Amino acid sequence: MKQWTMLALALVTGAAQADEAAVRAAVQRLLPNAVIESVQPAAMADVFEVVANGEVLYVGADGQHLLQGRLYDAQRRADLTASTENGLRRAALAKVGEEKRIRFAAAEEKHRITIFTDVDCGYCRKLHKEMSAINAAGITVDYLMFPRAGQPSASYDKAGYVWCAVDRQDALTASMSAGSCRPTSARHARIRSPKPCSSGRSSPGSVRRRSSPATARCSVAISIRCNWRSA
Repeated sequence: MKQWTMLALALVTGAAQADEAAVRAAVQRLLPNAVIESVQPAAMADVFEVVANGEVLYVGADGQHLLQGRLYDAQRRADLTASTENGLRRAALAKVGEEKRIRFAAAEEKHRITIFTDVDCGYCRKLHKEMSAINAAGITVDYLMFPRAGQPSASYDKAGYVWCAVDRQDALTASMSAGSCRPTSARHARIRSPKPCSSGRSSPGSVRRRSSPATARCSVAISIRCNWRSA
């Protein structure tokens, strides 16, 4: 009996490996430049979930069909694709070092959230006005600078002012409150172009993606080299 069990397991394992090979080959045929990060069985029978270039795809076990879309658990009414995407976002954010964050820490931290922010965003300003209440509720806020207008733009210059200030918290709060930066506070900032956010850009041969700064395949929201410090 033990021998038959081992044989059955070997056959199942061999079949799974063959299916995964067919799935990988299918993705490479359709998307030659794709970087396949993971391949695992999906909740649907004979379907594999593939993460390639930070996007979630579904491929039939025979490698004949590829689908980009949402997979739901009909009984639980749960978005299974969102569950995988959330895991990818958490993993990406975990790679962003402390030195790239502007932190407003709660005295007694219960939760920590990461926010991509832009000093010219009205909703960002509104949220920042509630920072005292947010911190009092035990929530620590980590900001990542994300000037939506890109470079060159006034928003990018303001992000440079904040990032290069001696006290980044104070500079961010002042910028959020006033909506502008006083020229007398800083002389000059040389800003290096950030790497494009892979969540909103399509590489050659890749599936067209939805643009979202929160999709956690962003490398660093902004990279700045300062040659000044505020007085």
